[in-house]
Amino acid sequence: MLPARELTLNHRTRTIRVRLKGDRVLAMDNFGANFTFFDRF
Repeated sequence: MLPARELTLNHRTRTIRVRLKGDRVLAMDNFGANFTFFDRF
């Protein structure tokens, strides 16, 4: 079983946190946006 891990993506104006399990995204920062594809971090 793969462990979950966290990754930080640095964009020009924001830092986006992502939670991964293998190559699957479990959650991602959504900055208050509605109807996002991934669960909220």
